[in-house]
Amino acid sequence: MNEGKTIKNEKTRYPFKEIAAFTKELHAKKQHFVINVPQYKPYRDGKKNGIFLKTKRGDLLESIYPREMYFPDWFNSKTQGWWNSFIKSIFKSTGIDGIAINTNEAAKFDSCTAGACRKSMNMSAQPTYRLNNGGTFSSLSDNTLPLDTVHKNGATELNVHNLYGHMEGVATRKAVLNVNNKKRPFVLSLSTFPGSGKTVAHSLGTNPATWEHMRNSIPGILNFQMFGIPFTGADICGSYGNVDIELCTRWMQLGALYPFARNQNGHTFESHEAFRWASVGEISRLALNRRYSLLPYMYTQLYSASISGTPFWRPLFFEFMNDQTAATIEDQFMVGPALLASPVLTPGATQVNAYFPVGTWYDFETGAKITSFGQRIPLDAPIQTLPLHIRGGQIIALQDPAPTTTAAKQNPFTLVVALDSNQEAKGQLYLDDGENIKSSQSIIEFKVKNGVLSATGKFGYTVPKTAILSTVKIYGVGQVGKVTYSRDYLVFKVIDEVIKERVYKKREGYLGLTQLNLSLNKGFEIKF
Repeated sequence: MNEGKTIKNEKTRYPFKEIAAFTKELHAKKQHFVINVPQYKPYRDGKKNGIFLKTKRGDLLESIYPREMYFPDWFNSKTQGWWNSFIKSIFKSTGIDGIAINTNEAAKFDSCTAGACRKSMNMSAQPTYRLNNGGTFSSLSDNTLPLDTVHKNGATELNVHNLYGHMEGVATRKAVLNVNNKKRPFVLSLSTFPGSGKTVAHSLGTNPATWEHMRNSIPGILNFQMFGIPFTGADICGSYGNVDIELCTRWMQLGALYPFARNQNGHTFESHEAFRWASVGEISRLALNRRYSLLPYMYTQLYSASISGTPFWRPLFFEFMNDQTAATIEDQFMVGPALLASPVLTPGATQVNAYFPVGTWYDFETGAKITSFGQRIPLDAPIQTLPLHIRGGQIIALQDPAPTTTAAKQNPFTLVVALDSNQEAKGQLYLDDGENIKSSQSIIEFKVKNGVLSATGKFGYTVPKTAILSTVKIYGVGQVGKVTYSRDYLVFKVIDEVIKERVYKKREGYLGLTQLNLSLNKGFEIKF
């Protein structure tokens, strides 16, 4: 951006030729590149085609910040073609893989107090009832477009104001598809509306580098799950203000579980990439490796969200609707149906007093078992730890992490089976190529019942030969008999170890199977 303007790129520091060269370098490493919309050219063509919003007098609506700024009418049928041309020029000039439409609210920082904007405003367009706008009962036209602005389709700003960013997201997705209609478009939007998740991902916006805002990111993301925008995240370590080592460490741990995870800050503040501090870098690698190992599970949750609206992140009461205490929990969350996260959200803390709904739970890292009757249990949480637990009765698929998702797709899988009190569990794994709109798919259903782990379902996607199921970890298992695969006896390396529980000081069985070399291109059974 040039001088804060979203209509022009900074030609000195970020010329398109250098962006294109950088993108090419990333592509050689199987990495992707997404940039903010550098809207450097479209004003002249937009004015010529009459796609900008106007006052009732016919004057162009403008803002005085950071310079003259105009607002496309996304309800104008001509706007899509204009936007297609612009977005195509960006993609062709830079080779980028996705686009972020930032600062895309219909915001006017001059409060519409000067010029034709104020003269044309029809105050009768205000609602007949009082609204405490901004906590000062100010006009709904303050810092935005006049409410009597009329869009090309006849809709007034009063009725469609909150759809402005949503409509730009819809138009941008169409524009990216116009560039390549075979690849899935990636569009990140700051301004959205319930249901925008069908077309865009979402950033929670500019959040300060404070403990309060890290904590607030949890209800923020949970809210957007209910708004139908599952792929959402906050700016990790804060996007303005200088962050300290402890806060950035804890935020990197929490952010590694965000649906959309991005470390970002403003250019006027101290850099806070994880590698800036040795300790933050080391702990962040642990957190990000855990995220990368969880990508198959996370991807499956996004698939579920796309077809049924099931949230990626879930408040505890979504899974435990009859638990009154669960309805009050705001500092923990579920990742899908299987994982309970209990992050550290206060400075200096090395312990979390976590709430566990009724059931069996297992520590994600150690397998230590907790049997809860619906109670809070203190958990050790030193600086390198964010407590994460697997719910009894669930099966999750992990994949060995790698620096890129392309490389990770070639790596072996591990199944983690967390048995409930009935010695049962279930889980799902969704697989496709991750790139194309039309892709073959596998939807694998895992189940444990009567001492048999089975994999059934649809096997349409061809998993790479190296991405075999190599390991199965079963927590909470009772007496183990002879281990067989399907009907043929196989010699497995059986790890007959027991794991000491942290809380109740009991022992619980664990069965580990390694060197399995099982293909995920077909079903199987393991009897134990």
